[in-house]
Amino acid sequence: MDVARWLLPVVVLGPFLVAAVALAWVLAVRLRRINAEIEERVRARTRELAASEQEHRRLIEDFSEGIIIHRLGLIRFTNAAALRLIGFTDPDEVLGQPIMDRIAPDHREVVAARMAARLRGEPTSATVEMEVLRRDGTRLWIGATATVVEWEGGPATLVSFIDISERQRREAAEREAESLRSVTKLANAAAHEINNPLTVVGGNLQLLAEKVRDRPELTRYFERGHRAVRQIADMISHMTRITRLTPLTGLDTGGVPTLDLRRSSEPLPPAGQGDAKRDPQ
Repeated sequence: MDVARWLLPVVVLGPFLVAAVALAWVLAVRLRRINAEIEERVRARTRELAASEQEHRRLIEDFSEGIIIHRLGLIRFTNAAALRLIGFTDPDEVLGQPIMDRIAPDHREVVAARMAARLRGEPTSATVEMEVLRRDGTRLWIGATATVVEWEGGPATLVSFIDISERQRREAAEREAESLRSVTKLANAAAHEINNPLTVVGGNLQLLAEKVRDRPELTRYFERGHRAVRQIADMISHMTRITRLTPLTGLDTGGVPTLDLRRSSEPLPPAGQGDAKRDPQ
């Protein structure tokens, strides 16, 4: 009777226990297969990323444009063109450097904000112009385009850039030439307007000189007026001979840009002499 009492639960529950064990075994097998599949997919993805990175390296290494890839604020890759543009020969000198070390100080805040926005997926300007620092500390104007790429297992920024220094110099020269044309036009018009009444004043002073010749106490007033007329005439002469825009220095103008008329109207030096003066700089 006791044996029957113990065997009854076994007989009743036995099939369920067997089914549970069988189910656990099936689940374990499936989990092993799933884990194996996941591991294989991870390995395959890792191989794909490695192959993709190598392909990226091969493609961009020979680009004529400079290429820099930075991740987490550090430079992770540079191609030969980038090294040449920023004045380096050995990539090991650049790799691991903070990318901001190569950005001119007055451009860093804007560049940092743009980088952060790009990594957040926000829209940013496709191409920007900015100054970077070369190895020797000199500045270089570049036109740069940036995009987010996968690099070393995480999101990175790929920057392609070209040297636009010559274009910047040309545009600056064109702006200066246009400013010079505007200033000379205004100066000539002003000189004409001033010269007419000044001629009248000078003529009347000459007539007045005859009247005060016998009155020494008035002579000093005539001489002051005559000297002022000569100074104004000299200023008008300089206004009609402006050849460059040279700012006035050594005098507090309250922050207002002021033209040095005398230096701005000096004859331009011969081309060779001007180049020789610029060479030491």
